[in-house]
Amino acid sequence: FPSHDRQPKSINSYVGANIGIYTLVMSNCVGDLGKVFSFEPIPKTFNTLSCNIKLNSLKNVNLYNKGVSEKSGNEDFFVTLQSGLSGMGDTGRGTVVYKQSIETVSLDDFVKKNNLNKIDFIKIDVEGFEYKVLLGARDILREQKDLVLMVELDDKNFKAFGFSVRDTINWMNKMGYLAWTIDRENCSLVAVLDSRRYSGVNFIFAKK
Repeated sequence: FPSHDRQPKSINSYVGANIGIYTLVMSNCVGDLGKVFSFEPIPKTFNTLSCNIKLNSLKNVNLYNKGVSEKSGNEDFFVTLQSGLSGMGDTGRGTVVYKQSIETVSLDDFVKKNNLNKIDFIKIDVEGFEYKVLLGARDILREQKDLVLMVELDDKNFKAFGFSVRDTINWMNKMGYLAWTIDRENCSLVAVLDSRRYSGVNFIFAKK
């Protein structure tokens, strides 16, 4: 996306970065003029993420050992035996090993604090709390004209917390964003014209 002079060409944010697969890929995509911000709250996983960044000598990636939620503060985090199933609640899908308090930040607060004017892409995968992350990014969603989001929405995760994929899609529609699902077999995007009918769990959102 175009940007002002002296501003990064592209700024991407990864919420629930895990060990950094998407972080590494997008670091290469944005190049020297771009920046990537990745959030991972589990200390052990964060250390692996940090090692991956150092091993690949990435200079355009900023890492944060904290969670992302609707508001900044502290919240309980459930660490599971399967690191990819850990999250800010017990979905029942992973084996909870322990619970700990983590520092959280809202994306709106983070963007304001760091004076980021142009956000191009946000990826969110936080095991059922994606809706909370989106609620904490209201200002970003309203103000960024060319923002694209990739969000994992899964009713299996939402069910335990009273959220739903349908409600999340409807809320994003009200914020001015259309939704697409990813057709892996045909390597294409399929528009979600009815929030009651969708396939897959990874959704792309962009403004009309």
